[in-house]
Amino acid sequence: MRVMPCIVLFSLGFTVPLFGFQSIYIVRHAEKLGNTTDPELSTAGQARATSLARILHDSDVGAIFTSEYVRTQKTAVPLAEALKLNPIAIASTKSDVLIQTLKNDTSLKTALVVGHSNTLPEIFKAFGSDQKVEVGENEYDRLYILTPQKSGKPIVNLIRY
Repeated sequence: MRVMPCIVLFSLGFTVPLFGFQSIYIVRHAEKLGNTTDPELSTAGQARATSLARILHDSDVGAIFTSEYVRTQKTAVPLAEALKLNPIAIASTKSDVLIQTLKNDTSLKTALVVGHSNTLPEIFKAFGSDQKVEVGENEYDRLYILTPQKSGKPIVNLIRY
């Protein structure tokens, strides 16, 4: 009888993820209006944010992270409202805080990160990916799925939406 609890506890040890989140959806903010410091989303950007919400609605997202900028926050709004989540804004200059949160929070399985073309590569690098992630200034349609692995490099998939 004592063997069974030991086997169960032993097997549970193998299901604990190496990093906090088991899957991280990563997108650049949707299309913006103009080139001001903190622009709103354009009509196309609003439509893309709605599309992102439709795509991720059933994907078990338990946390949403944005930067302090309106364009990232507005990109997250449709999904956040659908899932009744409050996005967490972390300053774009504090990628280290975001990365530590993603690596250490074991309470949730899946997260969405809405960032910027210059901040996304830092996330991939921090999780050990050697995949070169370059998001052009006019590229808004990339949805990356980063899945950390217990050993080795993470799995990175790209979907265009």
